[in-house]
Amino acid sequence: MRKCGQGFLKLKRKTKLAKPKTGKRRRLSRGEKTHYQADLLEKAFNSVTDAIFLLDARNPPTILECNKAATQIFGYPKAEMLGRTMEFLQVSDQAFREFQSKLYPVMKQNHLPYRLPDYKMKRKNGTVFPSAHVVSELVDDRGVRTGWVSVVGDITERKRIEDEHRATRDRLEFLISSTPIVIYTCKPYGDYGATFVSQNVTSQLGYTPEEWTKDPKFWVNHLHPEDRQRVLDGLSSLFTKGYHVHEYRFQHKDGTYTRIQDEMKLIRDESGNPAEVVGYWVDVTKRDLMDGGRRKYGLSIWKRAEHLEDAVEYRTRALIESEARYRILVENIPERIFAKDRNSVYVSCNNRFAQDLNIRPDQIRGKTDYDFYPRELADSYQTVDKRVMESGKVEEVEEKYVAHGSEFIVDTIKTPLRDSGGNVSGVIGIFRDITERKKMEKRLAESQRLAAIGETAAMVAHDLRNPLQGIVGAAYNIREHLRNAADPSVQQMLAIIDKGVGYANGIISDLLEFSREMPLQLLPTTPKSIVRQALKDVKVPDTIRVEDTTTVGTEILVDEAKIRRVLTNLIQNAIDAMPEGGRLSISSLSSPREVSISVTDTGTGIPPDHMEKIWTPLYTTKSRGIGLGLPICKRIVEAHGGSISVVSTAGRGSTFTVKFPTRPKEEGERR
Repeated sequence: MRKCGQGFLKLKRKTKLAKPKTGKRRRLSRGEKTHYQADLLEKAFNSVTDAIFLLDARNPPTILECNKAATQIFGYPKAEMLGRTMEFLQVSDQAFREFQSKLYPVMKQNHLPYRLPDYKMKRKNGTVFPSAHVVSELVDDRGVRTGWVSVVGDITERKRIEDEHRATRDRLEFLISSTPIVIYTCKPYGDYGATFVSQNVTSQLGYTPEEWTKDPKFWVNHLHPEDRQRVLDGLSSLFTKGYHVHEYRFQHKDGTYTRIQDEMKLIRDESGNPAEVVGYWVDVTKRDLMDGGRRKYGLSIWKRAEHLEDAVEYRTRALIESEARYRILVENIPERIFAKDRNSVYVSCNNRFAQDLNIRPDQIRGKTDYDFYPRELADSYQTVDKRVMESGKVEEVEEKYVAHGSEFIVDTIKTPLRDSGGNVSGVIGIFRDITERKKMEKRLAESQRLAAIGETAAMVAHDLRNPLQGIVGAAYNIREHLRNAADPSVQQMLAIIDKGVGYANGIISDLLEFSREMPLQLLPTTPKSIVRQALKDVKVPDTIRVEDTTTVGTEILVDEAKIRRVLTNLIQNAIDAMPEGGRLSISSLSSPREVSISVTDTGTGIPPDHMEKIWTPLYTTKSRGIGLGLPICKRIVEAHGGSISVVSTAGRGSTFTVKFPTRPKEEGERR
């Protein structure tokens, strides 16, 4: 099976070809041709800039061979990668399982090659990078799969360029939309039909950009009839001088006419032919009204004094109105906005951010992050500030944020603030709460995992339960025919068959239960009653001493069978953790609103690096089982609106605590 990935490379290593001599070309033997082709294949294999892994057909597959780019991209020597699965190159175990859950349905439907355009992977030094992933299968002449080819491309630079392009585009769109000047491009011939018009044209003239671009005669048809011919005749200077400035009246969507000052420039292609016209126009109606006032009174003093005063007043009023509009916008958007100086000292912020800090906006001046946040958060914030100011580039990060005693996840965009000379003088930040979005993404990932497990469960149930039923029937018939057999080993073998069938059927049931919805049959009971029944369901060795101090406590409304299953599982796990014996303690605490039951053992404990993984479906460290016991317990407890947690010390034991309300959630809230 390993030949699928190493055939040509082995050929290359066996024989090194001598360089052909000059002169008459000798005909190569069949063996020499094979070695020559192998040499070419290896050179091609190692010249590819993407990482290529050849894997066998095992489950999970292991790496048979990799090219030079694989060692460069991931930082591992080839010897450290060969013979291992791809799991060590993944960001986490969970990410690897999610990758497998996406790949397996594609394999089952034979939709290969499988492409994953944006997938995070991990280098040897621990850094994570984005990759483009393609998985294909290797088949022999009979069409039988003999292995896999996995191609991984490092797209870090591409993502950086895309992000910079997106940020540049967003800034440009913001600048274009926020200025009173309308920017456009049009054809340099015919009726000069518009090919692009900025969004702010709607606020200026009432038309949408689409109305301008879909009709090539739109601009010409909306010129004032008295101005149209003069405007068109004047465009000849555009082609002689390369630019043109003119004024005309243009029809507003409400039927009135607006005075426009239009400045345009001609863009030529490499051959010098007209390719496009780029221009901008501004509404000068108010200016003309002032000019009309001068003409009406005809006074030179108006020209020198009153015109200046009115112009200053108009500009001042416009600035005040503009500042007021932006102030209203900044104060009412849900995002938090702030500005810091070169030393990361706050200069200003909007009202929404100040509310989080329990201060007025004017009180933030002179403060730093250390005045409001824990040191580790403040250090993190200022590290990003420094990076943005040193690089002069916009940076977007997801980070923790604390407000009103609660922790959130926020998406922060920090932009370098520049002075009139273009030097970086500080940083401007804007961030928004994405906690709910991250929770939704987590729930979506969880639902996708459940869906994948559900598909696997249905397939396993169908493929295994039918032969299991046949085994049970066969064992029954054998038992009936040999009921009076003298050899007791026959009955022992039949008992082993029954036990094995029951174990396999239990695995199938676990898979199906984990993937299905979990309806609850709620009945009143007590903690003491549930623990008593759970202890009856488990066989406790004589080497383990049981201390049950649970009390009757508050009456609770739960699905007793399911909660008993949770405790049975926890008790059995505690027994398994004490192979040499020990003490098993079960206790309870009750209050009018909540009940907790704790199961404590004095066993081997759980290693710290396994603590988070124990709740992950299909993760197990036991030789038997498939790792669904604790995940099912967690689902059952959470379906009751409760929680399950663990505290463990390696070598000293573990305590699992189950908490649930005395009365469950409303039906609409129940999972």
